[in-house]
Amino acid sequence: MKGLKTYLVSEDCMLSYWIWLMLYVFAPMLALFIWKKDAIVRHKKTALLGGIGSLAVAVPWDHFAIKDGLWWFPKDEIIGIWFLGLPIEEWCFIFFIGVEITMIALIFAGGKRA
Repeated sequence: MKGLKTYLVSEDCMLSYWIWLMLYVFAPMLALFIWKKDAIVRHKKTALLGGIGSLAVAVPWDHFAIKDGLWWFPKDEIIGIWFLGLPIEEWCFIFFIGVEITMIALIFAGGKRA
């Protein structure tokens, strides 16, 4: 029987990018939201701008990295829906990690108001 870690990084795991997103992006965001809902709701535009800013920086970098062969996306680990040269999972990662980091900054650097 394989352990969870082995399964998540093995060739047997379909859509492992989504599992990774759920474990390391969406679950922490949910925990932050539950913990500090008021602060996050109060600063939702700032959090969204963090995601948009991440897209502005990371999408060109991803295109460059893929074009030059620095990284790629294994077909068996993604859904297969591509948008402007990147898989939908990568768009989700870039946007939501920017939102998550902004949420963390708002909570921990926001002083008493956060």
